[in-house]
Amino acid sequence: MPPPPFPCVRPDAAGTPVRAGSPPADAAPTLPAGWLWYADSAGFRVAVPAGWLRLRSGSTTCFQDPATRRILGVEPYPGGGDPLGQLRAAEQDLTTGGRLPGYERVRLAATGGGAEWECRWTAPYGERMHALRVLPGDAGGWTLGWTTSDADWSAGAGQLALIRDSFRPGRATRAAG
Repeated sequence: MPPPPFPCVRPDAAGTPVRAGSPPADAAPTLPAGWLWYADSAGFRVAVPAGWLRLRSGSTTCFQDPATRRILGVEPYPGGGDPLGQLRAAEQDLTTGGRLPGYERVRLAATGGGAEWECRWTAPYGERMHALRVLPGDAGGWTLGWTTSDADWSAGAGQLALIRDSFRPGRATRAAG
């Protein structure tokens, strides 16, 4: 089976339960019941639902819901260059390399100094997947990745919105969380 096209993508949930960390200084947004703050030793903080699993995949911190298999990946982004150009290059590499069978681009666009790439493909285990990659502006920071089954995409939109709103970047380091 070929390696996953994006960090954290796997056919089954794996990892250890996420432990609550301290909230960021601004403590916003207020989290709904059943959510907790995760504080990574690399510096970022993010809200995730209680019961999700955490796994390290190289320099990426992966969070996964064992029930829906929704996946959040947070990885250091060194910056430099054009974020949209970097996502275009990644798209080209993954599609010509055959790692995104049945590929369909939803959108690939610049957004407020950064860039976003949303796409669908068929995983090696047969499931139609839907993913979003978010790169910050060229100053660097963190790349956020969100992946779920295509059938679950709309149902997970509220979780994704809260996660994105809660994300508090810190300085990217190689420290493990």
